[in-house]
Amino acid sequence: MDVNSTVVTQFSAPQFVAFVKAGVTFLRDSRSTATYNLSTVPGYPTGAISVALAPSPVSLSTKLNVTVSTLNEVFQSTCLVQPQPGQGTNPLWPNNCGAFIKIIQP
Repeated sequence: MDVNSTVVTQFSAPQFVAFVKAGVTFLRDSRSTATYNLSTVPGYPTGAISVALAPSPVSLSTKLNVTVSTLNEVFQSTCLVQPQPGQGTNPLWPNNCGAFIKIIQP
């Protein structure tokens, strides 16, 4: 089954766009022209079909929650987005993201 999804999340700035294609989650950061493959982040689930983005409730302006679902489970990673990835001590995408952790299972 080839399922694709696209979602857009915007803080006051910047804007983040994520989509799933053939089980791989990609992310765009409006501060860059690159598209980042998040499937290389540890714990990324096999068979991803959808993605959701939201500011982290712990740190609304500096962290982004990336939630990926499969047919049966939901996983989440938190990415540091301020300072801009690749600047200061914040590594480039996707190394600025923590491991995906399973948050829901059947």
